[in-house]
Amino acid sequence: MSKIKSSSEEDKLESSSGKYELRAVFTPSSLPDKTFVERGEVGDRLERYLKMRGAPICLSGPYQSGKTTLVLAKAKKIFEDCIHITCKEISTFDELLFEALNELEPYHLKQRNSSASKNPFGISGGLFGFLRAQWESRGYKETNKEERVVEPRITSRALAKFSAAANRPLVLDDIQKLSSSELGKVANAMREWQTTGLDVGTPKFVVIGSDKVSFSIPDLLLQKAPDLHNRLVDFSLSLMTEDELHEIIRLGSSLLNVDFSSVANQIIEYSSKHPGICHHLCYHACSIAGVESTSDSRIRIGPDHLERALDEFLTSCSTAIKYAFKKIDENPVPLDGIPAAFNRTVLDKVASGGMEGISNKDLVSYVGVAHEIDETQVIGALDFLVDGETGVLIFDNDTGSIRFKDPMHFAYYRQRKAISSEEIKKKELASAFLEIFGK
Repeated sequence: MSKIKSSSEEDKLESSSGKYELRAVFTPSSLPDKTFVERGEVGDRLERYLKMRGAPICLSGPYQSGKTTLVLAKAKKIFEDCIHITCKEISTFDELLFEALNELEPYHLKQRNSSASKNPFGISGGLFGFLRAQWESRGYKETNKEERVVEPRITSRALAKFSAAANRPLVLDDIQKLSSSELGKVANAMREWQTTGLDVGTPKFVVIGSDKVSFSIPDLLLQKAPDLHNRLVDFSLSLMTEDELHEIIRLGSSLLNVDFSSVANQIIEYSSKHPGICHHLCYHACSIAGVESTSDSRIRIGPDHLERALDEFLTSCSTAIKYAFKKIDENPVPLDGIPAAFNRTVLDKVASGGMEGISNKDLVSYVGVAHEIDETQVIGALDFLVDGETGVLIFDNDTGSIRFKDPMHFAYYRQRKAISSEEIKKKELASAFLEIFGK
C-alpha cells in the first residue's frame, strides 16, 4: 500500500470565511464538490471530448466507480449546466425525452400578458418560431392569467434544439436499466444529434452506464445504431486507485484542519477502491471526533474514531444488504432452464475467490457444468445478480472478473453462510468485515 503523507505536510485550503462544514467536505450520499478527485487520463480525455462539437460520449464502468461524479464535474467546467436524467427499469425513451424537456427553462416558464409578437422564452430566431408553431398548433390562446405553456410535440430533434440553445448537454445515467428496444432508441437519437447542425449550436449527448455480463454498453449502442461506428467516443472508468482515495482524504484533511495520518492507510484498505466507502468512514470519524466544520486547531483522527466510524457505517448499511440477499433468496432467476439453486451456486463460487472474486469465464464454465446448462443461459442469468442498485455482485469489464459489490456484502454473505442464518448481529458483521482484512 502506498505511503500516506502526514496531514501536517498538506496545504491548507480555505474559503473566504475560512470555514467548511463537514457535510460539504465528505459527502457519502451525494456528489462531491470540495473533495472532487481528477481521474487521470480518463478525466482529461473526457473533458477534451466534451468540448468537441457533436461527438456523442459513452462512459461505462463498475457500480460506484464515480462515473456520474466525473461527468457532471467536467460538464460543470464547460457548460452552463446539464440535463441530467436517471433511467429506471420501466423508463421508455419517450418518457426520458419528456423529463429532459421538462428540465429546460422554456417548458417551465410562466407568462403574463403574452402576445404573439412577444418571445416569452428569451430564445430568438428560428428556434422560437419552431416552438411557437408547435404550441399554436396545440390550440394555445393568449391569456392574462399566469399559466404553464403547453408542451410541444416531444421529439429527439426538438430536445436537441433546446439543448443546444441552452448550452446544456443531455446526460442519460444508468442506461443499462433500459430494455433492449429502448436502448436502441437512445442509440439512434445519439446518431441523430451527432449529425444535427443548428444555427443555435451543436447539441451534446452523453450516456453513462454499467456493463452487464451479457453485453458492454458501447457494443450494444453500436449494434443498435451501426452508423455510430467511428463517431461514438467511449471511455471505461475503473474503481479508484489508492492514490485517488488518498487525494480524497488529503483534500478533506486540509479543508477541515484534521489529521488522518494515523488511520488513512486503514481507511483506504477498508474502502476497497470505493470512493463512497471512503467518504462514509471519513465523515463518521470526523463527526465522532467532534468535527462538524473547519477546526481552529488541528484535530487528530485516531484508531478509536475509525473503529467507531466503521461500526456506525456497517450499522447504517446492514438493513439494505440484508434486503438484497433476501430478494435473491425469494426471487429465482426468471429464465427458463435456470434452476432454483443457481443463485447460491454463483455466490458460493464468487465468494471462494475472496474480495477479488473470480474471472467471468471461469464462473460461467463452472456454473454451466454444475447445473448442466448452456453457457449462454448462464451469462444471461448472471445479469440478474449483477445489478448496480439491487444486486450483490458487480462485473468489472476491465479485469473480466465478477466479485461482491463491496466488502460489506462479502462479509455479510460469509457470515450468513457460517452461521446458517439471516439474522446477523452488528458485532458479527463487524467481526466478519475485519476478518476479510486479516484483523
